[in-house]
Amino acid sequence: TRGYLYIDFLGSGDYFKGVSPRGRREGLTTSAMGKVFLANIPEMARSLRRAEKLPPEIGAELQQISACGYALDLEVAEAGLNAFALPLRRNGRTVAGVSVAGPAENLPQKRLVALAEEAMRWVAAFQ
Repeated sequence: TRGYLYIDFLGSGDYFKGVSPRGRREGLTTSAMGKVFLANIPEMARSLRRAEKLPPEIGAELQQISACGYALDLEVAEAGLNAFALPLRRNGRTVAGVSVAGPAENLPQKRLVALAEEAMRWVAAFQ
């Protein structure tokens, strides 16, 4: 697998008006969500490495994501958009993920980290 599928999307405000990624496929190496999958599902990363589709510089980033539990995207996948993503697990296995994104001016890195850490505590209470 070299991508993931948006199952659902909740948007508000002018930034996301008329924009919905629902049903769209995204690459694993270009977003916080994709990197969360790569960091938490080793066979995905191995598959990309074998196919020479995993840039070497992402390896250290995946280790950092594994250590902290979430991934950040600071205007990499899309200019002006920042996001965090974290894995959702069932019986210890990553089966899905959740991501929050918004305009970079409203979600600077410091705020994004605080939100990611709060979301991790909330998700952990339900797993």
